[in-house]
Amino acid sequence: MKKALVVLLALTCLSALAFADDVAWVFGATVKTGALITIPSTGSTMIVANDADDPTLSRIRLTTQATLGDFSVNVYLNSDYAGSMALDTSLKFLYFPNWWVTAKFLDQMIALRFGAMDTSTTDTVNKGWGGINTTGTQIVVTPISGLNVGLAIPVPTTAGTLDSALAGMKAGFAYTMPNLLTAKATWVNAAGTNNCEADFGVAVLAVPNLTAQFEGQIKLLGSSTAQTIELFENVAYAMGPLTPAINADEVLYSASGLNTQIAINPNVDYVVMTGTAVGLSVTYTMNVAGASVNKLVADPYVKFTFNDKAKLKIDAAYTIPDLSATGTWSLPININFMWSY
Repeated sequence: MKKALVVLLALTCLSALAFADDVAWVFGATVKTGALITIPSTGSTMIVANDADDPTLSRIRLTTQATLGDFSVNVYLNSDYAGSMALDTSLKFLYFPNWWVTAKFLDQMIALRFGAMDTSTTDTVNKGWGGINTTGTQIVVTPISGLNVGLAIPVPTTAGTLDSALAGMKAGFAYTMPNLLTAKATWVNAAGTNNCEADFGVAVLAVPNLTAQFEGQIKLLGSSTAQTIELFENVAYAMGPLTPAINADEVLYSASGLNTQIAINPNVDYVVMTGTAVGLSVTYTMNVAGASVNKLVADPYVKFTFNDKAKLKIDAAYTIPDLSATGTWSLPININFMWSY
């Protein structure tokens, strides 16, 4: 009922703008769908809805933005997959809206938003860690070109104390110096002691054709028993149609009994012809999810880009879940399609 009311409020704003002069409208749509077929060494072949390139599995997103001067209204209608990412043959979908209103002040130096937002400036460029999205209020200040400083405070849909809302407060900044670097950081406040989170990332822009990123996330900051630190590095260099790259991910546990997890992923992409590319990604993971398991995944793929709106990717990730074991393997085949307007 409450979601219906907030959607009605947003639609009312849009309806009011529909009769105003000089309103700029922008409409968009994204459809993402896919299937994962897994052939195991033992047991039955399984199939499940899946998108290997997007853990949020956004199936359908319809977007509307109406802008009148320094005032705008955004409404996103989403239908997202909500089932298990494991081998689950059930299909479950969630319908939920994102909506927010924006007012800009002082020659657009300050943006004030209220609603269930899906817009952020401080999340890291690769992993998307951090960010100041929330259901509540958000303010973004742009004091100079390229610098954004943001603050978000959640407003609960049921009665709650101001202290509890401030416990979910997020603050961050994003700074881009053209042809040099992009730096982003977010602080996520939390109730209690040693429960906060810090996210940060730097992307190098200084070298043409080079992608270089370093990102980090610290959860339960300050805890001596449960803190986790995750680091991510990515380097890629485009040499005409050939792009070699390597990614690395490290999860460092402070809790006893959990091993450091390290994943190394060299990969290469080659554009065979316009609209068609082939590639190979090999990932070695040591100590999967804290367990003493060494996993290897070899993932060849082919990508078809029909135009700037639609693409199809097919890959077959041969997986050995534990190199020390014998006779266990799986062959997941991903078929993923994306269309946007």
